[in-house]
Amino acid sequence: QFETATKLDPTDASAFYNLAHAYAMRGDPQKAEPMVRRSIELDDSGLDAHILLATILTAKRDWQEAVQELSQVIERDPDNAQACGGLGHCSQELGDVDESIYWLEQAILLDKHNPEWYFYQTFNYINKNDLDQALKYINSAIAKNDTISGYFILRGDILYNMGKQRKAKQDWKNALRLSDKLTHEVETRLSGQVPQIPRQQA
Repeated sequence: QFETATKLDPTDASAFYNLAHAYAMRGDPQKAEPMVRRSIELDDSGLDAHILLATILTAKRDWQEAVQELSQVIERDPDNAQACGGLGHCSQELGDVDESIYWLEQAILLDKHNPEWYFYQTFNYINKNDLDQALKYINSAIAKNDTISGYFILRGDILYNMGKQRKAKQDWKNALRLSDKLTHEVETRLSGQVPQIPRQQA
């Protein structure tokens, strides 16, 4: 129906946005990207379109252009938590830890229930070699969502590096309980071959 709407009125920005969103939700960003770009060409004022494009660009690891899109959102809506969190993530990937910390703190102030902001902030404090703060943030991420195996792997790695091996092993086992895809990663750690603590999301 969204494809029909774009054909009935090729100047309707919302029709192209709706089609792009539908493609994105279907897991087809290649089809979504040109549609959302067309939506923005027709009407630059739609903040949701800029955020959707930034999300697609982030998935492609095109951090610089994602920052441009998110910055436009912040200019018009400084309290947009999604844009703040996105800028925090992109800044982290671009290697600007302090900028990332700032934007993620803004996101957390605006939306304290989103575990992703705490997860990304964990890596910032790992990069600052502040494992106490890193542990605090990954604890918060797990408190918001305790079904993500990667959170437990990361907390286990932090605890291990803090000398808390027993607690680390428990977290790794919890990760395996949540996802059997992590069998190799967990068994490697439990055998004593613990990799260097990650400094950014894989």
